[in-house]
Amino acid sequence: TGAFGWKLGERLHSERYEIETHKDMMMLSYTSERDSSILPFQQVIVSATKEGLIYRITGIIYPPQDAYSNVKKGIVETLAGKYQALSRYIPDPVYCEFGDKTNSVELEDDGYPLGLKLCYKNTPLLDAVLSDTTKSREEENARKGQAVRDSLKGL
Repeated sequence: TGAFGWKLGERLHSERYEIETHKDMMMLSYTSERDSSILPFQQVIVSATKEGLIYRITGIIYPPQDAYSNVKKGIVETLAGKYQALSRYIPDPVYCEFGDKTNSVELEDDGYPLGLKLCYKNTPLLDAVLSDTTKSREEENARKGQAVRDSLKGL
């Protein structure tokens, strides 16, 4: 599965845009003003593990109010034609997901004027990132808790 010139599971590389490096992940974001090839989407965000493997590609579109429902319907029909609905798929006016348990694409409707978010994801890589983030957060909280306990011993 791929979108906007990127493929899930491949290494994130960019000669064109700056890659932001965070503690648990890497990402880059660009707009249609910088790259007209993503039109009609206005923004794309590519997220990768700290090792650089792409686990999520998100495109955001802000259609005009009079075209909003037709744009959404066109995206849903395209996705339905290209991917099988996941077993947990429930027709929902706000959210729908297509694909399989490894690679899937979801459409989230934030409502006009917020827009539509199309998100391709590699579930195993996303789960690994979330697990690492949770583990780091738990370790940080344990360190803080120990620091508080240590400071209270002196009282």
